[in-house]
Amino acid sequence: MRSELIPRCRVRPLSNFVIVLRDPQPEFSEGGVFLPNVARKPVNTGMVIAVGPGVMRRCGVRDALDLKPGERVVISGQGQIAVPYHEPDFVLMRAPEVIVAGDVEHARQ
Repeated sequence: MRSELIPRCRVRPLSNFVIVLRDPQPEFSEGGVFLPNVARKPVNTGMVIAVGPGVMRRCGVRDALDLKPGERVVISGQGQIAVPYHEPDFVLMRAPEVIVAGDVEHARQ
């Protein structure tokens, strides 16, 4: 993915944390019916914006994360912290909370 398509983030995650930009919630159902905020389900897909350096083991070796900025991911519903410094829906979470990484759009079809 080209770097100009990835939004800039003013904070950087530490350890095994990842910053994810959640996809926007749809305003209409697949049938064209308007969904009020109360009826919308939280979206569990997004794009990785920033990745921490990984966890430092006791022996002094750092375990790097498998995720890269720009990757599409499916995330779990728990353990997310909203990043309050940005207008878009940025979420800070641990890397093990990412369930699937890669071409998420084609996996849905």
